[in-house]
Amino acid sequence: MQNKTILKWLNLGMMALLLSQSLSLILLGVLPNAMALHQAGGVMLLILGAGHLFLNRAWVKSTYFSRKKG
Repeated sequence: MQNKTILKWLNLGMMALLLSQSLSLILLGVLPNAMALHQAGGVMLLILGAGHLFLNRAWVKSTYFSRKKG
């Protein structure tokens, strides 16, 4: 698979996890397993975030680590 295709699916997964994180916080007092869902989603979000940064490393490098001219 190409990086762009992987990145599209990774971004979709991150969006779903962000929604899941919000929903699990809202339901924290209602559902008995909401905290476990929130913690697992947080770990998965960190992993997908690291993958996102890895696939966009050229952009990150050019944006944040390039020398300013002038």
